[in-house]
Amino acid sequence: MLSVLAIVGCKQSSTSNVLEKLDTFSNAMCACTNKLCADKVNADLTKWGEEMARSPESDQKPRPDVAKHAADMMTRYAECMTKLMMAGAGNA
Repeated sequence: MLSVLAIVGCKQSSTSNVLEKLDTFSNAMCACTNKLCADKVNADLTKWGEEMARSPESDQKPRPDVAKHAADMMTRYAECMTKLMMAGAGNA
């Protein structure tokens, strides 16, 4: 997930697209009700992050407000994933 935060340094127009995509991934993870769903969302996020990291703009330093917004979304993503995994562990 840390590599995802590195890609928010993109130009203004693509920054909003990145934040929208992170919001989409966060919402998708929080909507998951089982491990299979969470694994798919996580794989999709990883694939997208790898593609974005190859972008020539990915080495730019993000604005602090953009980095905070992205970090907040990724925190929400991680919290939802953790809750789902812990609930699944309790059912094993």
